[in-house]
Amino acid sequence: MVDDATTTGITTARVLKAYLLNRVGFEECLALQRRFSFEISENRSAGVLILCEHPPGITIGRAGSAGDLFLDDCPGLDLPARFVPRGGGSLLTVPGQLMIYPIIALEEAGLNVGQYTILLHQLLRDVLCGFQIDASLRNDASGIWVGERQIAQVGFAVRDGVSNFGAALNVDPGLAEFRRIRCDGHARPMTSVLREHRIRVRPGSMRQRLLEEFTLRLRFDRTVLFHHHPAIPGRMSKHAVTANPR
Repeated sequence: MVDDATTTGITTARVLKAYLLNRVGFEECLALQRRFSFEISENRSAGVLILCEHPPGITIGRAGSAGDLFLDDCPGLDLPARFVPRGGGSLLTVPGQLMIYPIIALEEAGLNVGQYTILLHQLLRDVLCGFQIDASLRNDASGIWVGERQIAQVGFAVRDGVSNFGAALNVDPGLAEFRRIRCDGHARPMTSVLREHRIRVRPGSMRQRLLEEFTLRLRFDRTVLFHHHPAIPGRMSKHAVTANPR
């Protein structure tokens, strides 16, 4: 007997796999995203959210250029730089910054690229406002802003209807290095949650709020939490299932 959604009226639950990782090398994370993108293209009702940190480095998106790096003025800025196939400009990655990589089939979430762009910006703004950060959006620039300084950059790519890359949110990084790079093409250095809030926000609390909002707004029924992946050297994977926070 055939037992599928067509004949039984039962729909497959949408499950978000959330990887709450610590510090992961950029190249390792890029390979992991490619692996997940292939998996999601084969099972579009599923989704993946990677939350992690990267070691110090620079990535340059399609809107950026090597001219964003003030290397002549700052000879001490000796960091690996890499051009990447995503939207947005140049990005400085440092510890204390939360990298946010949603890998989802947009159509399954009822979104096109423009709607996903709006959703991602609004989600990040609303999460920051929940921590009493006066975060806002601008019509003339991407990202999340506090006054004249960016606090989060947004830059993603879509291939075969599946998103990758995503956003970078400054939680509590050192800010001095941000004066040495024109992040997203802007002359003013980025700010952080710590600078604006004046009280240290636990990274775990920020991750939890982001996870709840992604689960809700991307229409997932439940989440499965992982703290490691076999492709990344380290301890064995642990996971637990949680219900949709709706």
